[in-house]
Amino acid sequence: MRSYEPLVVTTADGLVYNGIIRNESPTEITLALAADKFVTIPRDAIESMVPSRTSIMPAGLDKQLSDQELADLLAFLEASK
Repeated sequence: MRSYEPLVVTTADGLVYNGIIRNESPTEITLALAADKFVTIPRDAIESMVPSRTSIMPAGLDKQLSDQELADLLAFLEASK
């Protein structure tokens, strides 16, 4: 799993989180749910952890960027593979 790939984490008590792993240890993971919102989940509370099918790219971002900015973003993402 790459650091920018979103995950869907479901806990044993039925909570569902969509985010990106920011920190992990043998006992817990910390997900970034938004730029300024994080949640730490004990590993023994995790029922499932699967890749998300939803992009973390904000909807409509392409409408806010110029053609050059969008091309630069795509080049950056391609180089980051």
